[in-house]
Amino acid sequence: MENVSGAALVVGGASGIGRACGDALEADGWDVVVADLKPDRGGMAVDVRDREGVRAVVEQVVDAHDRIGTVVYAAGVARVTRLLDIESAEWELVTGVNLTGAFNVLTACVPHIVPDGSFSLISSVDSQTPVAGLAPYSAAKAGGEA
Repeated sequence: MENVSGAALVVGGASGIGRACGDALEADGWDVVVADLKPDRGGMAVDVRDREGVRAVVEQVVDAHDRIGTVVYAAGVARVTRLLDIESAEWELVTGVNLTGAFNVLTACVPHIVPDGSFSLISSVDSQTPVAGLAPYSAAKAGGEA
């Protein structure tokens, strides 16, 4: 991906797929900002379920880098639980991070993304072919794709 201008914001970039995306963007010349619940490498702490907290982080990125060139939403959480055993707190956590969090980040970032910029949402094959025990995860990932 060509760096059009601005920072690359990787939400959920402290580990896993998000970290790999951040590393790849950095190798491609992007100024990468990692936002994560438990950030590393000088990243910014954010709970993506907190809409105002997300907006504050995005404003800090814009203040420091002027614009956002690309966003990768890689934040995610899953719990394997039998459907009838899922408590409301677990449902809210999993759908909150995987779906509501994506919405919060998208709506906060879009006004600051450069015209040729991008927003990438990391999904899962479980959105199309759900796995037993992953009902809220599969539903949230399918919602993100929709």
